[in-house]
Amino acid sequence: MTDVLARDLRALTRGQVLAPRDDGYESARAAYNALATGRPAYIFRPADVPDIVAAVRWAVESDLAIGVRGGAHSVAGHSSPEGALLVDLSRWRGATVDPVAQTADALGGSRLMDLDAATAAFGLAAPSGTFVDTGIGGLTLTGGLSWIVASEGFACDALVGAQLVTMAGDVLEVDEHHDPELLWGLRGGGGNFGIVTRLRYALTPVTQMFGGAVRFRGDGVRDALVRVMELEVDAPDELVMTMVAYAGEDESPAAHANIAWRRRSRRSCGGPRPDRTPRLLCL
Repeated sequence: MTDVLARDLRALTRGQVLAPRDDGYESARAAYNALATGRPAYIFRPADVPDIVAAVRWAVESDLAIGVRGGAHSVAGHSSPEGALLVDLSRWRGATVDPVAQTADALGGSRLMDLDAATAAFGLAAPSGTFVDTGIGGLTLTGGLSWIVASEGFACDALVGAQLVTMAGDVLEVDEHHDPELLWGLRGGGGNFGIVTRLRYALTPVTQMFGGAVRFRGDGVRDALVRVMELEVDAPDELVMTMVAYAGEDESPAAHANIAWRRRSRRSCGGPRPDRTPRLLCL
């Protein structure tokens, strides 16, 4: 039965179809998240949007669940679905920027590095994520935390348009004028509405970013945690900090603070209050 279904899917599409016994299946199945060990019934690498339409309709007729992969970082394992059709968009990468409209269009399998490189060339950025190899699709559709989250919101807040293939096999172009309620749902609703093949982001000027990390060990960890929380109370939106606490190799407490500062002109944000900069440096 497996061979028959794979043969049918290959006959309907131009992309690569991999079944569990095919060469290349295991390497294609492996995800960045090593805890995601699901074994898809088939892995499909579509050649174009009509391929995805055909594969979705085939999966529905074959009573197969569908999973989608971009960067394969999914902690919950959604990009490694057990016994389902995995639509692998990891090769669908690339982004284009309209510097006048301050928007960017990115293919559904793009990584943050693709989006950031394209937008940074124009001194622009989209609130997206923090790791360059994260897939933008899963990140954006489920929220998305970035180093400019305090000033620009979540990645999903910047989503102003999308192209997606629904479970009925329809291709929809969604924005504030076309299916605005669906666009609202995509902003944080995950992949429940279809396979998003292209995302459009509203961009913001980011001319300079500064960042780094400060590490703490032993008795200083508690004071560091308290200090970061104190700073966050009155921190300007241009400052974003994350704190990670863990046990060191010797089981002693350890932590590190990741710090990002978005520099803006004094005209646009009033500049940081003089008493805030030394507080950050003291940390």
